Amino acid sequence: MEERIEAFLKNFRNNIVEMKDEDYQRNVNALANRRLEKPKTLRALSNRYWHEIEGRQYSFNRSEIEVEDLRKITKDELLKFYDDKIMADSDKRQKLSVRVRSTVKGAVPEDNGKTVTEERGGTVE
Repeated sequence: MEERIEAFLKNFRNNIVEMKDEDYQRNVNALANRRLEKPKTLRALSNRYWHEIEGRQYSFNRSEIEVEDLRKITKDELLKFYDDKIMADSDKRQKLSVRVRSTVKGAVPEDNGKTVTEERGGTVE
């Protein structure tokens, strides 16, 4: 699974590199429009405000501030961030990998190609 994730991240970087500037800007605008979309219900608006209050941030215009910053990010800056923080060969990268094991009785496949049979407590090929 780890290898697949790393392959995806490497491939996704290529998608950014090959993206035309117009497409990049279109994506930025789509994200900005989505962030600036007004809540459709009073409950959604209330939740947004309560989130700020509970987090003790009190930035009730957070969406506008984030969109302003988003529009300043160039494609080159995004790639630099991606290279520094996401790519596997970066010395600045930090990664957390969590594996969850099932508690269901029976055969559970493992990364090494073997199967652990929990009922017997042994390993079977």
